[in-house]
Amino acid sequence: MSWLSRNLAKLGAIDAFTDSTVQAAIQAEVREELNTAFPATLDCDTPNCALAWEGGRTTYNSVTHTCTTDEDNKTHNLFTVTGAVRVLAIWCYITEAAATADFENFKLQLDDGANQIDLCAVSNLDSITVGSLLERDEDSDALVELDGAQVRYNEVTSNQRVFTEGTILQKYDTTTYIRSIFDGSDVDCDMFWVIRWAPMTSTSTVATV
Repeated sequence: MSWLSRNLAKLGAIDAFTDSTVQAAIQAEVREELNTAFPATLDCDTPNCALAWEGGRTTYNSVTHTCTTDEDNKTHNLFTVTGAVRVLAIWCYITEAAATADFENFKLQLDDGANQIDLCAVSNLDSITVGSLLERDEDSDALVELDGAQVRYNEVTSNQRVFTEGTILQKYDTTTYIRSIFDGSDVDCDMFWVIRWAPMTSTSTVATV
């Protein structure tokens, strides 16, 4: 007798969609049937799950990128990385652009407090407008603006446009950030950042700062 027919026989007149006891019993049996291929919970704590690895998890952060002439306020932490993660994509949507006339040399970095690694080349975002999208340029390795003034379409060609896949390893027992760093004397720009990633250990995460 198949799993489906066994459980149909058990249900009888009980509504399986509303009876919590029946739901729990069926879910437990489904997990038992599939435990050779998938873990019981499909989340960031199951890096061996093929679905989690292929599709990745997504973390978001809305950040106001501001600076004056003070060099200390030209870096903004976006995400923290714990353990080892596979980065599948990073992109950004501009939700407000109050002051962007002098928004230069923008890039993303890894930072562990003592060491920094650039994740892309610098971009000048002078006069970037609301509704624009930042993606990775396949030729220059910088983040480039897709102007939201009209509809746009970009094909994925030799390189993944939203970002090159790569592995990030946290400095052991030290807070490790993905951060933005840029130049300017008067910047006020709201950005909605998205990172798609897959865990490489049972405790690996990417979290919003």
